Amino acid sequence: MFESYLQQSLSIYEDGVLKKAMEYALMTKGKRIRPQIIFHTLKAFGLQEELGYAYACALEYIHTYSLIHDDLPAMDDDVLRRGKPTVHVSFGEDLAILAGDALLTESFYQLTKNTLSDKQNLKALEVLSSHAGANGMVLGQVMDMRTNQFSTQEDIETMLEKKTGRLLESSFELGAIAANQLEQLMSFQEAGKWIGLAFQIQDDLLEVEKTTEELGKSNSDEKNNKYTLLKLVGLKQAKKLEQTYYCRGIERLKSIPNLDSSILVEYIQSIQNRQY
Repeated sequence: MFESYLQQSLSIYEDGVLKKAMEYALMTKGKRIRPQIIFHTLKAFGLQEELGYAYACALEYIHTYSLIHDDLPAMDDDVLRRGKPTVHVSFGEDLAILAGDALLTESFYQLTKNTLSDKQNLKALEVLSSHAGANGMVLGQVMDMRTNQFSTQEDIETMLEKKTGRLLESSFELGAIAANQLEQLMSFQEAGKWIGLAFQIQDDLLEVEKTTEELGKSNSDEKNNKYTLLKLVGLKQAKKLEQTYYCRGIERLKSIPNLDSSILVEYIQSIQNRQY
């Protein structure tokens, strides 16, 4: 079970308040969508999901660090995440920052704890660092803090593709790398781009359609008066874009050779139907 693997991954760190903060954030029940995409990609190539545990662990470390820092008062200033008080509320801002730093740093060590080839691991490191770094997720977060400077749908979609889409792209690519399908990376990246964009639009829609209790988090975009795609194009058009982008991603997956795309498509469709 991946949850047991994730819990065990923390065993190498010294006991103390830092480890407690890392564990608090990492092991809070989440959807684990990014790991599941890795696992379903492996299954779609006829391989065992355990091959992707190290990559999924690394990706979940990075995703968790990004949530911790996103919730900080200097950024979205959220007090609720996955139905629990955010890390800075429970441990203080200093520990929240440092727990995020630790998870980001340790993710690259965790990624290498596997039996895959050096070639695969080097490519995985390249993919994960580029998508999470200064041209990827972090840049998207910077853009998200400055949405009042945006004026077009393209501007907002570029921000969403970087801030959320890049880690979802990583999950598709890391699954392909774990399956040793390096020649298919561009196809998986393109599919992940559209699905990641659709996923974030869906998240924005859920934030206005569901309660804080249903989502397990607060609507920080509304509180911080952020300029969102929903505000720009309206509810009806946003829903249309969400469906269009999911369809583009699914069609790209269906075009990949030697892949039982039905396994991945079924999982993506379950994401489309999520209620939180």
